[in-house]
Amino acid sequence: MKYVVLGICIVILTACGGGGGGSLEQRAFQKAAQGATSGQTYTQRIRGDLTAAQVTRITDSLEQLMERSSAHVFGSVAQSYRHGVSPIEGVDTSFDGDRFTLTLNREDGSRTTLDSQRHGADLANTYDATTNPVTRRPAIDGVIYDIDANHITVAGTAMGWSNSDFTDYLAGGYWMHVDLAAPAMADDLYGAEIGAFIDGPDYEDRTRLPATGTATYTGIASGAYIATYGSDLPIPGVGDPVPGAVETGNYGGNLILQADFAEGTVSGWIENVLVDGFVLTPEGAFHDANPMPGHRIRLAADRIAATGRISGSTVELHNSDLNIIAASGSWASRFSTVDDGEGMPRAIAGTHAGRFETAGGTETIFVGMHHAASEKFD
Repeated sequence: MKYVVLGICIVILTACGGGGGGSLEQRAFQKAAQGATSGQTYTQRIRGDLTAAQVTRITDSLEQLMERSSAHVFGSVAQSYRHGVSPIEGVDTSFDGDRFTLTLNREDGSRTTLDSQRHGADLANTYDATTNPVTRRPAIDGVIYDIDANHITVAGTAMGWSNSDFTDYLAGGYWMHVDLAAPAMADDLYGAEIGAFIDGPDYEDRTRLPATGTATYTGIASGAYIATYGSDLPIPGVGDPVPGAVETGNYGGNLILQADFAEGTVSGWIENVLVDGFVLTPEGAFHDANPMPGHRIRLAADRIAATGRISGSTVELHNSDLNIIAASGSWASRFSTVDDGEGMPRAIAGTHAGRFETAGGTETIFVGMHHAASEKFD
């Protein structure tokens, strides 16, 4: 029963950042990729390192996240569902062309760190001026994972950068963390967390906003989700609903955000959302997840603060094939501190999270990052 974690782990993130192509992406993550176990992908490594009992523990811990709420924090932007671990108070990243680190700073003073040179890392894709779907910058995406007897932490990450300055970058992604060591108190839950982040120098300071005008930002969004099946969602290959089945996976879609600086608002949609994952039935059988086309995620209009921050209070999932009876969510973004060729912020980046329940008792939580650039990004 080792595949349940893979849906969370598979990365579908695509390029971040903006401006100028080049060949430096061939260096990025090179050392980490060369250091990967010969002949094995990261998914094979994870499968080999987890026992059936640990996978059951992971499944049970992730299910508990259904009862939690998600909150965002600013520095850059991060957002998570969690239980049994200290809340995130900020995210730090670093990137020098060969090495990427992600550090989750917690309120109790502890840290969770992933390092592409110290931990397992697999490069997934590279992008250049012609293939980057958001901007013209070189970019890469991949997976970093750390597994031992006490925990499993996996992050799908993507980053883009300026060819002339590696410190001019944007990193974004999502992570999953589950404690595998027994808690101190017998009745305590094993710690678990699923979250998303963005971080980069464009998004660490106050933004100078235009007083008038509108701008359209287009880009990508992606993240991870967990679902528990009710009586209304059949499993592919089974035909009938299997209440109690657990699905984990990832999703991705196209982002469109509209900013009205005169009104001081921004809103948008994540369109053409596709999911990819695995389903584990109560009997321990694995199946591919239902692709479930037709998802649309609405980031409802909210005010832009004077700092360039947005703290959206409403995230909605729309799908005509699902009878959604309850939903909640929030989103957060920051505008770039650098203007485009029209004097507007050249990009916007952030995170989003939501929860919904259907009439048949299916429950889902999702959390992801989003990044979009203006037409005149440079």
